Amino acid sequence: MTAGIGKAGALLQAMGLAERNAHATACRIPAVHLMVQLREVRRANAEQLREIVEVHGWPTPGLVGPQAAADAVRILLACDDPGLQICCRNLMRLALDSGELPEILYAYVADTCDVALSIPQTYGTQVNPRTLRPYPIKDREAAERMRADIGLVPLDQQTGSYLSGAAAVPADQSRP
Repeated sequence: MTAGIGKAGALLQAMGLAERNAHATACRIPAVHLMVQLREVRRANAEQLREIVEVHGWPTPGLVGPQAAADAVRILLACDDPGLQICCRNLMRLALDSGELPEILYAYVADTCDVALSIPQTYGTQVNPRTLRPYPIKDREAAERMRADIGLVPLDQQTGSYLSGAAAVPADQSRP
């Protein structure tokens, strides 16, 4: 691992921690200034992620470690920049195709981009906050097979968890 990649991995982990802390605080204490802080953390994280991606490409687990790679996805999902999300999704697809990226990390970003583009999602990871049901899915049977292959719970279980108030998470790991 080069020094630049090592620094990028440490920076991604610090950014991921800042995102989690700001999000938890803003959710726990409903105050305008905390929502402003959360938006600022997310804006700064998106800019730093953009710089990392421009220099190193998509930060895969092999390059930055599994935690930093998951943090990169978390940061990308939280940002309010569809252009960055789509660009990163395309880089992630290349990493997925070459075996450098776990499909579960790609699934959340691919579905987020599909929903943003108003096209049916592939994996069913994105849920409408009003209905607590997945946004439209391209092929439900295929989605169920892919979800099982990458460790996500079945769609009915995910929906049941959301409807009961407990967010569904992958079978053997937490959501990025």
